[in-house]
Amino acid sequence: MMAVSTAGLGLIAHVKNQRSFLILAVSLRFGQGVGDIIVQITTFSLITSIFYKDIMRYIGYLEIAAGVGLGMGPTIGSALFNFFDYEQTMIFFSGLLVLGFVVCWLFIPSILNHTISEEELKELKKQ
Repeated sequence: MMAVSTAGLGLIAHVKNQRSFLILAVSLRFGQGVGDIIVQITTFSLITSIFYKDIMRYIGYLEIAAGVGLGMGPTIGSALFNFFDYEQTMIFFSGLLVLGFVVCWLFIPSILNHTISEEELKELKKQ
């Protein structure tokens, strides 16, 4: 969702009608926000379920990564914008989001995609 919205914001310069531009821009930005919320909820859920014995440490890592990303994103975006135009910069970041999705798809264990019973949960907590 975030990758599509980001790419859409890059391509939005081709919309000539002001009203359509405004509606599309707000809708795409809203889509980015929804995608970000989905990522945040999923990330915290995975961290707390996988690393339940040392939750605060891994949530700290997650917060550090988010802070570095929020701090470096505008810097990297500005540098790219100096070499490319707005559209290419947004397409580049959209590609990074797709790459992140592929990495997550490949490396997050599929066992996390199903609900476990109370007995299975007790067994996992014993380990």
